[in-house]
Amino acid sequence: MKKLTYFVLLLLIPMYSFANFGFWGSAVYIEKNGSSAFYNCYGSNIGSIPFSGDLGTFIQNSGTLKLQGAEMKTWKDPSSNNCEPTMLYSIYTGSPSGSFTSFSLPWFCNCTSGSFPCGGGSCSNNDTDQKWQKPGSSGFGINDDLTTLSPGIYTIQVYFQIHGSSSSTSDCSTTINDNNGGSNYSMTFTIQAPLALDITKFFASKMNQAIKLNWNANDEANLEEYVVEKSDNNINWIELAKIGKNSQSQYQYMDEQPFSNNYYRLKMIEKDGKISYSKVITMNFENANVNIFPNPVRSILQFQGNFNAETQQIQVVDMFGRVVLSRSFSNTIDLSSLAAGAYWVKVVDADFTEIIKKRIVKI
Repeated sequence: MKKLTYFVLLLLIPMYSFANFGFWGSAVYIEKNGSSAFYNCYGSNIGSIPFSGDLGTFIQNSGTLKLQGAEMKTWKDPSSNNCEPTMLYSIYTGSPSGSFTSFSLPWFCNCTSGSFPCGGGSCSNNDTDQKWQKPGSSGFGINDDLTTLSPGIYTIQVYFQIHGSSSSTSDCSTTINDNNGGSNYSMTFTIQAPLALDITKFFASKMNQAIKLNWNANDEANLEEYVVEKSDNNINWIELAKIGKNSQSQYQYMDEQPFSNNYYRLKMIEKDGKISYSKVITMNFENANVNIFPNPVRSILQFQGNFNAETQQIQVVDMFGRVVLSRSFSNTIDLSSLAAGAYWVKVVDADFTEIIKKRIVKI
């Protein structure tokens, strides 16, 4: 079905009408407020968040919005060839301007038995369906901190290129564009200058069936009020409460109806109408009692708690940020092949959003 659909599209582009390779998925990997996820461009099969609309407002030099990488899913006939794809992106204010920056997407894995062994969904053609990804197995992302930009409203525009051949298993001379029909894929975001107000502490804690938020602040002279906001996906936010400043500059709020996954932030409104936002903090209410053991571990690491094995996977990451082991979720994972040392063990969902992250020691 993928090849038939692509052939119909290629009838509109004569120079590619005989290509026997192509793509069936693409997405951009973005870290937003400390949580990373894929934003889907083509095919609706890499992550559930579309790469469209607005990413939100971020404080300058806060490190809360980063471009980390991308992913493509490709297909080819046995007698054809796919080579390393590239993603190209441009960031600008106002009308499109400036050149595009490109980076390659290294090979990640081939389709095996109807799925990708590196995680991330099903596939239909063994060996000829391939996944390409950065950071991928290297663990190194682009890490382009977009909050270093000057205050303003920006557009990030991207497109992809796949290189290969329809008549050779080694040639890479033909290029096909994944560019949203020529208009490219784009999202907007806003960089805001930091205000004088300083949130010195902001944290969440579980209290029976509720979640308590606490925060302290400095330099509140120009503050009008705080607005406590909550989200279940770090994208769409709802207002929980408005809280005026007090003389102690110490605050708390009790969320009596938490979601399974909770993201919280403070919207700070000054007397002159200026608005800024705190960092985003999280509390996973459903998995509060999850246990990963033993630690230190010699070989078999066990997972106990509320997991969704159909959509989640386990990643083991070394202290340099490299993914050294990745597999579909099960209640145990064998670490005996790893060298002794410290690692991060992460459980991520289908969008590669972190559900759990724990530091372990392999002995």
